[in-house]
Parts: sequence; structure tokens; C-alpha cells
Amino acid sequence: MDTKKEIYKLKQPLEWGSETITELEFKVPTIGDIKFMKLDSLTLDDILKLASKLSLQSQNLIDRLSIEDGMGVAELLGNFLNPSQKTAKVQSEL
Repeated sequence: MDTKKEIYKLKQPLEWGSETITELEFKVPTIGDIKFMKLDSLTLDDILKLASKLSLQSQNLIDRLSIEDGMGVAELLGNFLNPSQKTAKVQSEL
């Protein structure tokens, strides 16, 4: 099975217990990972739940991300959910 991963480097690292979290690693989702979501009406809560699921981090850790990092993670996960827009964005930057 393909085990592709995406790394998001936190702009504001988190102190978590005795660790400092500097990056989050996300597996590429399968359809089973997103079956709880209503894709026509995504909420920030849906994205943050997915972030927890794909990173294998607790929801409490994800909820402590800075707004900047939370929005960066949301953008990364949005690219998983709608790869055609990611391609369109890259093409428009050329």
C-alpha cells in the first residue's frame, strides 16, 4: 500500500508535555478517512477532525495550533480534498 505523507512545518512550535512539536506529518487520506464529512458544506471543525485523524495527533493538540498554523494545515488538507484546484493554482503562478 502507498504510504505517501505530507509534512507541515509549524511556524509556531507547540510545547506538548516534554516535547516540542515543530512539524506535523499527514498521511494522504483515503475515502474512508473522509466519509464522515459532507463535502458540499465543510466546516473548520471537519478539517480539524481530519487533521487529527491523518496526523495521528490528539484533537487537543490540533486545537492548540496557532491560527496561522491551523489555517496552513487547513490549506494542506484542502489540497488533498480538491487536488484539481491545487493544480489550477500552480498553473496560474507560471
